[in-house]
Amino acid sequence: MEQRNYTRLPIDVIVEIHLTDSTRLYGETADISLDGAFVILIPPPGINIGDSCRLELIIKTEEGWVRVAFECTIAHNKDDGIGLQFTGADTPHHESFLKLLVEGSDDVDSLLDELSRNPRKEFQFSTD
Repeated sequence: MEQRNYTRLPIDVIVEIHLTDSTRLYGETADISLDGAFVILIPPPGINIGDSCRLELIIKTEEGWVRVAFECTIAHNKDDGIGLQFTGADTPHHESFLKLLVEGSDDVDSLLDELSRNPRKEFQFSTD
């Protein structure tokens, strides 16, 4: 049985995925965690487990729409979507991502506990 470091939250966000061959895919998340996401879409032929891609979550904030970008690896490929594991974050909007998770969580204390037990430097709030 697979052991997860982070709880999956059933959060629906529109996404854009950039594959290494410059193909762009569009879908929506079925769930998100601090470690990855499952994206609902019809995978095109040629998507392989282990391939790299870039995921952009398109999130509405108080300031407007922002794109929260992650470098990912395709962890699994199913008929109704693909599972992505985050390998890095490249965004000035990581706080918008954390706020999205907090707002989507029924147990914020557990979510923050997961982050403290398994810290990800790219998801730390800035001190500016």
